[in-house]
Amino acid sequence: MKKKRELMKMVAIISFTSLVTNAVACGSSLSLSDTSNEESSGTEGEDSRQDGNSGAPGQKKNNSKNKTSDSDSKDEVSIEEITEKFIEEVASSAESDEEEVRYYLVDDFDDDGAYEGFMFVGGEEDPDWGSGDGTVWFVNESGCEKIHDEFSFLVGENENIFSILQEEDRNFVVFRDLYATADVSNIYYVDGEKCIESRVSYLGSSYVGKEKGDLNITVSAYDMYCDFEGDVEEGTWTGHTWKPYYFYYSSETGDFEEYGAVEISEDELSKLIENDPIIEIKEEGYAIDQIIKRDNGIININYHMETEGSGRNYEYKNATYDLNTGLYVNVWGDGEAGVFDSDYGGIYYLQLLDDEDEDSESASSGDAHTYEEGDVDGYGYEGFSSDNLADSNRTKIELDEPVMTDTIVITITGAEKGAKYDDTCVSELLVY
Repeated sequence: MKKKRELMKMVAIISFTSLVTNAVACGSSLSLSDTSNEESSGTEGEDSRQDGNSGAPGQKKNNSKNKTSDSDSKDEVSIEEITEKFIEEVASSAESDEEEVRYYLVDDFDDDGAYEGFMFVGGEEDPDWGSGDGTVWFVNESGCEKIHDEFSFLVGENENIFSILQEEDRNFVVFRDLYATADVSNIYYVDGEKCIESRVSYLGSSYVGKEKGDLNITVSAYDMYCDFEGDVEEGTWTGHTWKPYYFYYSSETGDFEEYGAVEISEDELSKLIENDPIIEIKEEGYAIDQIIKRDNGIININYHMETEGSGRNYEYKNATYDLNTGLYVNVWGDGEAGVFDSDYGGIYYLQLLDDEDEDSESASSGDAHTYEEGDVDGYGYEGFSSDNLADSNRTKIELDEPVMTDTIVITITGAEKGAKYDDTCVSELLVY
């Protein structure tokens, strides 16, 4: 389950690569075959979805286009009838009135001849926040299950919390958790009778890259500054940063995959970029850390400098170069595109996902967000920011309204382990 947390993530723009289709608005049904096949032309930071019609649950509208035959008319009646049935079933399971099923999306998402639905059960939209508090359910002919516990969900411009993302051979359904200053993508797809959460669901802010049309996920971290007081071995990390990582849809796995990445040397970098940026960075007094070359042509250069302070203080930065364009990335959209203008701040990791994520249960099951006890596994977290560890703790341990200085205490078979909630690197983490 996902509960409200104090540390907020960057605003998520839920736009994806390839074909982005119209979302079904509140109280309406939509056939995927009738959605727009227009390629997304959205830029970074923009929502490239098309808006659908809207209506109250008692005012059902069908967005089907050009349906004139008798069989098509029967299909329209069928989807209306199945929607009514799904609403009744979800309301009963949620122990709520049917009027509280305020937003939904119903269609044959995996083209197997059977309808499925995603439904929100909860209160009316808060006009100040543009969100509704409630739960999210998946329903089909075999029954229904809750896939997200009580939370605040963003209501989009299409007046629905749900939207459809259509890839080559897979339709994804997206809804967004809303925090005080951010929203984060939940991404699901249907396979037969199973509702499966994408392996990139809830990683961060998702949007379509303007040049390549790939799926970019912006990760929030506190990794710009690290301060060491006295003789302490672990520093305090501060400085909020947002860095994009890059993904593509794979028809082989039926899900999004991260572009591969390798670490390269300074000499290898000098052969890739005509005017060697290493020279320019070192001239400003910085030390070079890891240099990363990604399979999509993006190069990230991590570097740092020791700064003045009461103890040992370090500032971490990065430069991003695109081999496809031969230019540095214009991070802030201000027209500047030099080495130091391409700094997202903080430290880039080699990759956001690893082999463990590919085998994770969340990528292969349709269960709601619930977490069980596991073993405490000790391992080094050197080179990673405390925010990375804090994110893992927040996701897996699920504090309710945590305070930034809270200590997470994990009790397993009589053993207690404490982990600082934020801004302190530790070496133990609850592993499932």
